[in-house]
Amino acid sequence: MGAATAAPHAFELAGEFAALEPFVRGHINDSFRVRCAPGGASTGATNAAAGPGYLLQRINPTVFPDPSLVMENVARVCHHLATRVRRDHPGSWRRRVLQLVPSRDGPLWHVDPGGSYWRCYQFIEGTEVRAVVSSPPEARRAGAAFAQFAHQMADLPGGRLHEIIPSFHDTRQRFDALLAAAEAAPAERRRAADAELAFYREREEHVDRLRDAHAAGGLPERVTHNDTKVDNLLLDRDSGEALCVTDLDTTMPGLLAYDYGDLVRTVTSPVPEDHPRPEEVALQLPMFDAVTEGYLSAAAGMMSDPERRSLAWGARLIPMEVGIRFLADYLAGDVYFRTAYPEHNLVRARTQVALLASIESNLAHVEGALR
Repeated sequence: MGAATAAPHAFELAGEFAALEPFVRGHINDSFRVRCAPGGASTGATNAAAGPGYLLQRINPTVFPDPSLVMENVARVCHHLATRVRRDHPGSWRRRVLQLVPSRDGPLWHVDPGGSYWRCYQFIEGTEVRAVVSSPPEARRAGAAFAQFAHQMADLPGGRLHEIIPSFHDTRQRFDALLAAAEAAPAERRRAADAELAFYREREEHVDRLRDAHAAGGLPERVTHNDTKVDNLLLDRDSGEALCVTDLDTTMPGLLAYDYGDLVRTVTSPVPEDHPRPEEVALQLPMFDAVTEGYLSAAAGMMSDPERRSLAWGARLIPMEVGIRFLADYLAGDVYFRTAYPEHNLVRARTQVALLASIESNLAHVEGALR
């Protein structure tokens, strides 16, 4: 952790640096919890616990080859959200938005001698994340939180955000990349993925739906989060209230159907996305109804009729797209998503296959809820 140990000193921390520990969350960036002792105090553990805390992150250059563009987007989004949230929640706004800590050189990020990009957030205390939603009220809150995020970003000033990952939700491009990865994959991995490859090939006719609707002018471009997993929400540890949307790296131009579809993908399954038994994955209709109700209620007033109708396709295409990405990464040798064991991405892909199959078997219910 040599570079990580040095990085906190590049930021304007309140108090004296006391401790650094890995903070394991997410698939992409390296994260660390920074603890500081109150200003002028010694750096003992007791003082460190009493002092301010921070979240230090090293941006993954493989996923984000131009981290400066990522940080320009994140800085704009954080500033705009802070302006909005301060107005609506003047007494608690600091717990409801990510706040970047300036570097000692002035920018809101730091580049170390090795070329790594670092950023630092104020740590929001008294919060937690959950990988799985356990009740309809929780699902409703998650749906409302991400719809509110889209609503808040609707008046973002300053022009179009950078497209951090071009064609991020181009399902056709993802599908073609899967076929290319299968063609080049080692025989053993290809054989292990044969059933999942066949499943996606049978659904190729659907991959262009949202892209074509947008190109035809039927669906407007929005500022979207593009990674609306429930573990990208900070919840109040005592009340369970959804306080803050996190993981803003992929916030960029997109469609509402993308964010809604990823909500359905993560909220309605009873198990995490890397659950080893896909037979236990199924669309939970009470969770689906609740997250949909929350999303539609918070998006009221900003969503067009075509956008509302497109959400049903988002509910199908995003589990398909994410499963394709997991499977392609498995076939390519696990170069994108962080893995804990050799079959991790294949296991993830299988949960997405099972969820999409369950959504398809409940399609009448899904479409009815969105009419």
